[in-house]
Amino acid sequence: FRGCGESKEDLHDLSISDWLQDLDEAILTFRKETNISKCLLWGIRFGAGLSILYEHSRKNIDGLILWQPVLDFSIYFKQFFRQPIYSQILKGQKNDISRKFEKELYRKGITHVIGYPITKLFSDSFINLDDQPFQVVPSVPVIILSISLMEQPISGIENYTNSLKAADLTVKFQHIT
Repeated sequence: FRGCGESKEDLHDLSISDWLQDLDEAILTFRKETNISKCLLWGIRFGAGLSILYEHSRKNIDGLILWQPVLDFSIYFKQFFRQPIYSQILKGQKNDISRKFEKELYRKGITHVIGYPITKLFSDSFINLDDQPFQVVPSVPVIILSISLMEQPISGIENYTNSLKAADLTVKFQHIT
């Protein structure tokens, strides 16, 4: 994805819709170079949530493998601010850093969190989608993997799985401890 890993682009001016376009290009390239028409998306955490949204909007893949999917982008994005907050708490400082980032983001249109530039466009693309992945019922078979040290899976993932089963979707759920 643009702005991730070894890509040359930065997170400036990117949004979730840009990453959905990146998936379009990757799938097109895969099909063109392999002559394989069937395609499954396998996403881990945020990539799993993106895969759900991609399948819902494009309808051009044949299945999903979702590993510990992020089902609420708004909460996921807000968790990004945790590391600086923890650092401030460990230093014995007042915990007001999340408000500082938020004010800077809305005043200047950009802030930096643990070295990453976060723009208002980027932030809004997460916040506006909120829990949309949780609300989406894919039209293809789904495998959901939940991996945890806990005996029980995260309730949100279990609830999502049950909602897909209630919609008569082919779903395989596996919780691994």
